[in-house]
Amino acid sequence: MRAVPLVVVPILFSFIRAFAGEIREFDVRTLEKLGNELSLRDRIAAEASDLVFATHPDFRKVTPQGWVTDLRKNGDVVYWIGETERGLAAAYKVTFAPGSSPRVEDIHGIALPEAIVARYKARRTAIKAVLPKLNAAYDSKYNFEVLNRWPLPHYRVG
Repeated sequence: MRAVPLVVVPILFSFIRAFAGEIREFDVRTLEKLGNELSLRDRIAAEASDLVFATHPDFRKVTPQGWVTDLRKNGDVVYWIGETERGLAAAYKVTFAPGSSPRVEDIHGIALPEAIVARYKARRTAIKAVLPKLNAAYDSKYNFEVLNRWPLPHYRVG
């Protein structure tokens, strides 16, 4: 499995800009929870990438494309999505069910859940906004993740 660096600093700077009038500090417990969630999402995205490209190597040629992670109690899921002239198109779904091997499903032609579409669009927007500056500044490839609104009373995304 390949390692994919996380981009936590730009995300935090985005929060600072969004809440310029109300800069907040997170306690260690909250930072640990955020870090653990980002780490889990990064790990399953990397593993799903390896599985999808190993089983469907032609999908590498689809551009633009991307993925969205979805953490669930009954098994985490990574959706692979392609972009076409008609809009977003579901491609593959990798499910990480507890106690079993990850499973790759071909979901071409199936409608994506609204929440997945929204998170995909948010991720693509973030990538387009900061990736050229990051790659020019640090000459590295970065991974981006969109977190759901966190269920903590002091944490909100506007």
